[in-house]
Parts: sequence; structure tokens; C-alpha cells
Amino acid sequence: MPTVKFLSLGYNDLDGSFPEFVLGCGNVTYLDLLWNNFSRPIPDLLPEKLPKLMHLYLSFNAFSGKIPASLGRLTKLQDLRISSNFLTGGISEFLGSMSQLTILELGDNQFGGPIPPVLGQLHMLQELDIRNSGLVSTLPPELGNLSNLIFLDLSENQLFGGLPPEFMGMRAMQHFRISWNNLTGEIQPTFTFFVDNNSFTGKIPLEIGKASKLNGLMMGNNRLSGSIPAICSLDLSNNMFSGEIPAAKDLSNNMFSGEIPAAKTSYRCSLNMVHLASNDFTGVFPSVFKGCKNIINLDIGNNRFFGLPSLKIHSLQSNNFTGQIPSELSQLSQLQLLDMTNNGLIGSIPRSFGKLTSMKNPKLTSTQQYLNGNSLLDSTDVVWKGQEQNFEIGTSQTEIQLLTGIALSGNSLSQCIPDELMNLQDLQLLNLSRNHLSCGIPTNIGNMKNLESLDLSSNEFSGYIPPSLADISTLAILNLSNNHLSGKIPIGSQLQTFTNPSIYSNNSMWLTVENHAQIFHLHRTKDIVEQARTNIYPTL
Repeated sequence: MPTVKFLSLGYNDLDGSFPEFVLGCGNVTYLDLLWNNFSRPIPDLLPEKLPKLMHLYLSFNAFSGKIPASLGRLTKLQDLRISSNFLTGGISEFLGSMSQLTILELGDNQFGGPIPPVLGQLHMLQELDIRNSGLVSTLPPELGNLSNLIFLDLSENQLFGGLPPEFMGMRAMQHFRISWNNLTGEIQPTFTFFVDNNSFTGKIPLEIGKASKLNGLMMGNNRLSGSIPAICSLDLSNNMFSGEIPAAKDLSNNMFSGEIPAAKTSYRCSLNMVHLASNDFTGVFPSVFKGCKNIINLDIGNNRFFGLPSLKIHSLQSNNFTGQIPSELSQLSQLQLLDMTNNGLIGSIPRSFGKLTSMKNPKLTSTQQYLNGNSLLDSTDVVWKGQEQNFEIGTSQTEIQLLTGIALSGNSLSQCIPDELMNLQDLQLLNLSRNHLSCGIPTNIGNMKNLESLDLSSNEFSGYIPPSLADISTLAILNLSNNHLSGKIPIGSQLQTFTNPSIYSNNSMWLTVENHAQIFHLHRTKDIVEQARTNIYPTL
């Protein structure tokens, strides 16, 4: 095909070595073999056979060996993309002589070795990607000569040392990512992008606050300290910041204190997730968030807030909230996880909770659901199946999923569990332990067909355990201890899987089982059988 100039075979399932017929297309300027299964080395003959190449796309294949030095003779090549292969042998220095390159993508290979300083000679380069390539190197100061560079990704390598002052010469930079390395030292004023998961120290430069085009700033998991300049949309968690809070979204696990100031009348909130957990904030619930109509996940746990909000909340555990639970929470149609454990709440559980739309019929509830690659991810911690776990939550309006639960443990709630709560047929977690709830366990609790974790311990429930509880086939965690329950433990295939008698212990009236066989099924050793007979099942 001697007249072909544009040839794309990308996004197929082609395999074997580099296709030989392509080498006969001598006028090709654009060659795309992306996302196939081509393997073996990249041929040395490309400059002789395809001398007019300007765009060469070989990424997402299985090419192996070194980058052929002959590619340096492709004098018209502007765009070279060979990421996500099995290439080895280090970053070839000849690439520094290809002065016409504007895009160089080498990431997700197995190169190893250092970053060649000669790459600083590529003055026309706009994009450089060498992420996750096994590099063991300092950052060459020569890269600071790349004044046209817009995108730089050196993340997930073994880079060490500091950020060279010469990098201030990258004046066109829009996306700068060096996350997940071993870099140290202080951050220069111009490094305002992705530098999380390193060991940077010192303060955030005030100049960052002047970056009007900054869309994202990730500096989490470093050793930064001091106060924070006024920055919008950032992740600064797990550092040692203190002082006043800026307009931010993840400031958890720092040393912030005091009250969060009210918003100005002109303030327009576009935040969709806010994490302020594990600081020392005080005062009433921040009014600044009441105008944030797009918030999906708000985590302000482990602070000293008081006064209850009425907005899209997720995690408010371990604060000083008092009073009754506002029934207005039931109007939050997208609320899926309500965690208000360890506060000072009183009164009853609102009957209106039975109207929580996303806990009755959520769009997606699977804990195994993967999110669309274009959606942002957020996460939250919750006690799930007996231990604290971290769950990811999508910020797309169509992808708010992964967990439905109500956790009200450790308060002073009283009266009965409202029957309306049993309408939440897609609820996965219900923890009402350590309150003063009374009456009986609702007889229709079996309506919660998807319940995986149920903890009603340390309350004042009385009466018998409803037989419908045995109908919940998904139940994996159960705790009914420390109540006033009596009567027979229901027989059901799921309840027979709970072999620890402590989940029924310390009830003032004795619980019994249907027959001796189940006792021996639950407790296989003589000592445990005797303990169960004495402490829990004395009627046998």
C-alpha cells in the first residue's frame, strides 16, 4: 500500500510480532498499533522502511527488549508512544537527540536505571510520561529547561533527593505528578500539582494561593506543616497542618483547631466531598456547608462539633452532637450511609427513616461494584462486620453506591425500633448497640433481605427473638447480647452458622434452643458446652 499515509490497526486483538506488511507502506506518517497483543522486539528497520513517520503509537502491547537506537534516525517523528509494554534496558540516551519530539510516553514498562539528563534537550516537548517504570534516580536539574512542558508524570518510581530549583523554569506546566516516590526536602513555590506520598517537609509556599488555574492539588501523606494558603479543591490529609481552615476538601488527620468560619454571602460552594475528620475542630456544625448542594460525602468525625446539620451527611461519629435526630434527614433522597455513633443523641429513632429512598431502592448497592474510570472516587471509614473498613464511594450522581447502612451506636436513644425502619429492604448494615432502646425486636425484621451486619447489643430489648430473623440469608454478623430477651433461639440455616454463644449472652431471661443437637453443633468442645449449659442454656 505505497500511497497510504494514515494507518490505524488499534484496539483489536492482533498478536504476533510487528506486522511485516506495514514496513512496505513507505509513505505512512501516522501509524497506530495501540491496544493489541503484538510482542517481541520493536524492529530496527523503521527508519529505513518508514522514514516519513511523524506519529508512532505502540502503547498497550507486549513488545519486549530495548528501545531500538535506530529510532533516533526518525528525524520527522514528533509523537512517540510506547508505554505499557515489557520494554527493558533503561531510558535510552539517544531520545535526547530527537529534538522534534512533542510527546514522549514511556510509562508502565520495566526500564529501570536513571532519568537521562539529556532529556532536558527536548525543548519542544509538551508531554513526558515515565511513570511506573522502575526508575532509580534523582531528578535531573536539566529537565528544568523544558519550558514548553505541559504534562509531566514521574510517579510510582524510586526517585529520591529533592526538587531541583531549576524546575521553576517549567513555566507552561499544567499537570505535574511525582506521587509515590521517596523524594525529600522542601517544596519550591511552583510545584503545585501532585506530590502526595513522599516525604516533603516545611510549609506550602504562599505562591500556590495565586495559582488561579489550579484544578487539583494533592499533597497528602507527606510531612508538611504550618498553615495553609487559600487554595480551592485540594487533598492535604495526613500531614501536620494547623491554624485556620482554607477552602479545601480533604484535611483529615492534621492538627486543625477552632471553629470553621461562616461563608461570605458571595460564596458559591461546588464541593462534592469534604473530609475534616480527626482534627480538633469545635463549635456548632459549620454553616459554610449548608449551601453546598453537591456534597455527597461529608466526614467530620472525631472532632468536637455540636448541633446537628440538615444536609447530605455521611459520617458524624465521635463528636458532641446532642438532642434528637432530626426527621428532616429522611428527605435526603441520596443518603446511603448515616454514621452518628458515639455522640449524645437522645429520643427515638425517627419513623420517617423508613422513607430513606436510597436505602429502600438504591441504584447500585453491591460492595463489589467497580466505578466508571471517568468518575472521581472518594472513601469513608465505617465499622463493618466487626472491624473498621474503608469503602470507596463514587462522586458521579449516577454512581453513589457500595454501602447502605445506619450506625447509631453509642448514644442515649430510647423507645422502640420503629416498624417503618423495616421498609429499608436494601439496608446492609444496622448498628443500634449501646443505647437505651426497649420493646421487642420488630417481628418483621426478616423484611431486611440484604442485611449483612446486625448489632442490637447493650440495649433493653425484651421478648423473644423473631423467627423471621432466620430468613435473612445474607446475615454474616449478629450480636443480641446484653438485653432482656427470652424464649427460644429461632432455628434456621443461617442462624446455625453462628457458633459463638456470646452473641446471645447476658440476657436477663434465659434463652433456649430447640434441641440438644444444635447445642453440640454450635459448641464442639466439652468445656464450651458446659459453659453454654451453665451461663446461657441452663434449662437443658
